[in-house]
This record gives sequence, C-alpha cells and structure tokens, in this order.
Amino acid sequence: MRYPHVDYNRFFKLVERIGRQLNERKNRFDKSDIFEQAVEEYSDGRLEWVDRVGYDHIAKFSGDKSEQKTQQYALYTKTGKLKERTASIRLLNVLGDEANCGYEPKYDVLQIIDTGSPESFSVALVTPEVVSRYVVKTKDAFTVQIPIHELFFLYRPDDFKSKNDSVTIDYLTKKRELQKKLIASV
Repeated sequence: MRYPHVDYNRFFKLVERIGRQLNERKNRFDKSDIFEQAVEEYSDGRLEWVDRVGYDHIAKFSGDKSEQKTQQYALYTKTGKLKERTASIRLLNVLGDEANCGYEPKYDVLQIIDTGSPESFSVALVTPEVVSRYVVKTKDAFTVQIPIHELFFLYRPDDFKSKNDSVTIDYLTKKRELQKKLIASV
C-alpha cells in the first residue's frame, strides 16, 4: 500500500508529551485536531490536513483521502501483545439519525493509530473495502473491529525510540491563557 512517509517516532514523542491531559470529553476535539495536524507536519506536508467530513488528510502525491482514527490500545494490549482484532473503533456518529442507515466511507484509506503507551504505539492502514466487511451499526454510531491480519502496519512499538524525558506539554494552561487574551482584547 502506497502511503506518504510520516515521522511517526516524532508523532509518538508528541503523544508522550501531551500525556493524558486531553482525555476528558470536553478536550477530545482539541486532541484530535492536534494529532491530525501533527501528521501533516511530520509528513512534511505530504498529507495535507483538510478536516473534512469523512476524511482528515489528502495525500499530495495521489489525491487519496485518508481518515485518521487515534485510540489507546487499538492494535496492541497494555502489555504490548498484538491483538487478534482491533479495539472497537467508532467510525461515524449517527446520533439517532435514521437517514444514516448505511455506512459509506469517504476516504481511500483508514489510518489507525494506537496511542496507548510505548508498548502499543503503532500505526496500521486498511482500505474501505476491508472496513466495510466488518462495520456494525449501533444505536448511535457505526463501529468496526478488524482482524489484525487485514491491516498493513507502517509502525510498530519496537520502532519507537524515546528519550524518556519527563517533559510534558501543558496544553490546557496555554489554551486558557490564549482564551483570556482573546476575551481581554475585545
């Protein structure tokens, strides 16, 4: 599978530095935006972040659309053992909208990124054709669990090189400071 090069080691260093501070429901959109923009940055712009409904990036060399799903322990267990199937991945919220009765992917490739810990940091790709075979509709979403043998791995935990420095990024404090500056400027 052809896919633009991404410096995933750098990406996972960012994941380490952000840590768990953006795991609360209110902060998950920020976390998603940061990780999606990081892929653009760490691919030297080869994966342009467009943040559209149904896909997050466009590959500059091919025009292919890529949807990014990041989740803790999506591909590996907490102890670093490769799973037989991915964790349940939420592909699309339907929020009770019966008009959304079928899953129609808008991407050419789904990029699954496991952000659990250095023992699970990994990235795998899968085509929409494979995803469609395993999609399940729940009351409020389309979810999927894909057998691991159906995935194409770009990065595995053994590839991660960390300096194990304890430097963290205090994103929430910086965000609050920017909000206060914005409010005060009006």
